[in-house]
Amino acid sequence: LLMMSLDWSSSIALITGASRGIGRELAVQLAELGATVWACARSTTSLPKHRNIVARACDIRDADAVGDLFEAIDTAHGRLDVLVNNASILGPTGTLETLDIAGFQETMRINVEGTFIVSKRAVPLLRASERGVILNLSSSVGRKPRAEWGAYCVSKFGVEAISGILAQELREDGIISVSVNPGGTATDMRAQAYPEEDPSTLPSAERVAET
Repeated sequence: LLMMSLDWSSSIALITGASRGIGRELAVQLAELGATVWACARSTTSLPKHRNIVARACDIRDADAVGDLFEAIDTAHGRLDVLVNNASILGPTGTLETLDIAGFQETMRINVEGTFIVSKRAVPLLRASERGVILNLSSSVGRKPRAEWGAYCVSKFGVEAISGILAQELREDGIISVSVNPGGTATDMRAQAYPEEDPSTLPSAERVAET
């Protein structure tokens, strides 16, 4: 309700991992409210189509590609009002002793390094906004360790750290940095983590994005 009561018509937002789940729903909802939304994913194939959405292919692990993305946003608008770091993968689950090393490293690259790279490039454009906000999608396992959630758990602790550090470092610039744990949501990632769970018992990505 708060989001719907605000005037988003002149806002510029960037959402990573916007091809599915919460990121996709949030991109559509902000666009419907009038914001200009830059929606990115590794491929534009599944990105939502809307008159207010700029679909952009960008691998957040690639610092050069991320740099090109922010140059385009700067050229078009000269600022960024909202950054949503949503892109992430579940990665391999199991005990730390048995985790695949390459899979663990890939999870860190996307969930932690990708969030860092995007946030780093976003700061100058967020400073140009009168109300800069960084929203980092986290998880309960990023706040309390849970056995057999190794790669994802460690990565979300990293996201929590990035979010908290930015909150302290950017406070005097008037930029807000917060992490949000959406809880159990009927998404593909949740189904991957809990294949036996009935998704109809969970809130939809659309409902969570509204929150």
